[in-house]
Amino acid sequence: MHDEKEKKFIWSLPIGPQHPALKEAVHLDFKVEGEVVQDVDFKLGYAHRGIEQALMKRPYSKGLYLCERI
Repeated sequence: MHDEKEKKFIWSLPIGPQHPALKEAVHLDFKVEGEVVQDVDFKLGYAHRGIEQALMKRPYSKGLYLCERI
């Protein structure tokens, strides 16, 4: 018999933002202990394509053209 206590480790398992099982870009950070999920941290709305920055650098008339193409 073992009188020593087993050390339990909590592992961090990040998934995303691009993953084949996900439809949208989302970042999930699972905290697991063995096979049991202890906690989940998520970030929604992770998709950023830089459109806002591209619009900031253009005049209004060219920004409208860019928005229509998107």
